[in-house]
Amino acid sequence: MAGKNSFGFGTFFSGFIFALIGVLIAGYFVKPAYDEQTFYTMLESSHEGQALLGLEDQNNHPLFYSTASIWVEVEEGTNTFMDLFGELVPMSTESGEEIPGAISYDQQIVNKLLAQAKECGTTVNEEELAGRLQALWSANVRQYDFIPADSGEGEAWIVTMIANNGLYEDLDTFKADFNICEVGGGLYPTRMNDSWLMFYSSCGAGYAEEPTGNTCSDVREAIEPTLEFR
Repeated sequence: MAGKNSFGFGTFFSGFIFALIGVLIAGYFVKPAYDEQTFYTMLESSHEGQALLGLEDQNNHPLFYSTASIWVEVEEGTNTFMDLFGELVPMSTESGEEIPGAISYDQQIVNKLLAQAKECGTTVNEEELAGRLQALWSANVRQYDFIPADSGEGEAWIVTMIANNGLYEDLDTFKADFNICEVGGGLYPTRMNDSWLMFYSSCGAGYAEEPTGNTCSDVREAIEPTLEFR
């Protein structure tokens, strides 16, 4: 019985060696679907591939996306919560003197969001809103600009991520605080989880002439389905 088992293992091992040699020979003569450089480029075009290739530190990127289906340039950077709301009225002069009656920056942002809510026909409690914004004032903000690489139009589709850190617990409250009903806004609240709040920019209202390449809307259509929280 032991001899039969020994013979069976040897036969199996020999068969395995011959099969391995066959695979190697086939690999030498059969051209793969993608050459090495093309495959490497495909990996580079997505965050999945970048992670496999060791081209990024995943801990530094709250957003997962793929650019494999469209030619775009991606500019990633940080921002401040205050700067997301455009130019605010200064509280002091260039020499540092306080301007009488100046409204604090945080109250200016509260007022801006309350005005947006009113335009959308919703009501937000000012005190509660101010409290939530106070917690976001020093939050980590990351911005991803997806720019059409083959178009002179050049308008970027922008995804902004603000660290949530468990502050917002439901999508309805998040959207009510930041909702925009006007065309052309830059911070439309869209998704959230315990760690991050996600905003999209708009893509304008059309073009006077037919674009010669991909537009902001084309970029959004290609990139948006691939977006995920890390």
